[in-house]
Amino acid sequence: MLQMVAYWEPKEGTSTSEWEDGAAFSAQTGWFAIADGASTANSSREWAYLLTDSFVHDQPTAALEVEDGAGRRAFLEWVRAARTRFDPHSPEFPPSRMPSWVQSAGERLGAHATFLGGRINDGEIKAVAVGDCCLFHAMTEQARPRSFPLTDPGQFGTAPALVSSLEAGDGRLAESVRHYRAPMARGNVVFAASDALAEWLSRGADRPELWHALARIGHEGFSELCQDLRANREMKNDDVTLWRASLARSPGVAV
Repeated sequence: MLQMVAYWEPKEGTSTSEWEDGAAFSAQTGWFAIADGASTANSSREWAYLLTDSFVHDQPTAALEVEDGAGRRAFLEWVRAARTRFDPHSPEFPPSRMPSWVQSAGERLGAHATFLGGRINDGEIKAVAVGDCCLFHAMTEQARPRSFPLTDPGQFGTAPALVSSLEAGDGRLAESVRHYRAPMARGNVVFAASDALAEWLSRGADRPELWHALARIGHEGFSELCQDLRANREMKNDDVTLWRASLARSPGVAV
């Protein structure tokens, strides 16, 4: 039985409506996605929402393939299709608080986000990523989880690769696409996290008790964790998203 859940926490001092990440998933189909909107760009909140929702809805299977660059080309084609549906002024989004002149300038510069999406199906997980949203695949409770696309805390920086709402950077985007593929067995747990949390998780990747706790954490516990990490300066003050999926060891029993 495949189980999925997502938690999020806005920057300290902001409201949930100002959360600039995105998350979408379907336990029925196995598709999932998270995105982290670049706060230095306009409408990145809306772009992150669109990317995640579109990925889970469109189910771009070809974008998850790894052979001969086919997956990179298919991912780029999917991004181009998603751009045609991007409307930052859609009534589904809370109104922007930025001055109109800032919004106009931002539309010319485009919206940007890091992205990670994939599917769990037929005993396998496949994922595609651009930037520093990270996936952690825990195959046992004691072993260090596999991490993707970054594998070391030192790889996190201030200028990750981004998916843009404009076509100008598509050449660089194609070079930045990364893929992951691995068996997904009963008892496995997979996490996906936006960069602030992903960096902290990378530093604690060798601690089995950390992953054991995250596999069972709830909404209230996640909020308290984020507040504690910020208060202790262990995690930067940024929007935070955590998605979790697990395959129960037996029907009806959660990992």
